[in-house]
Amino acid sequence: MPTLQHVLEEYLKTRSDLRPATRRQYPLFLQRCFPDWMDREVGEITKHDCLQRYADLCSLTPARASAGGKGQADNAFRVLGALMSFSQALYDAPVINLVSQFRKIAKPKVLAHREGHVAADSFA
Repeated sequence: MPTLQHVLEEYLKTRSDLRPATRRQYPLFLQRCFPDWMDREVGEITKHDCLQRYADLCSLTPARASAGGKGQADNAFRVLGALMSFSQALYDAPVINLVSQFRKIAKPKVLAHREGHVAADSFA
């Protein structure tokens, strides 16, 4: 099973349609938000790991006002989700994109609101 670092490298090599800014930002997001995961096999990353890291990132105090912890967490997990989907497709590995599953748990109010439904606990 490939490591997250290896999947990132393959993703950047394979995706010739990525803009230069995206090519620079993906490694930066991963190094800033998941430095201890880079040498882990993608199949070892659990839903619990994702939930904990998301909460940790959201609780960080941003260095500047426009770079909120939640915004950084959302972007980092968007990148991680893309890499997990790529890994699953490329290696035909039994890697489940935990990020898509985790979003259902971590952001139910936001998703419900976007779909035009207001959850009963939205105003709590």
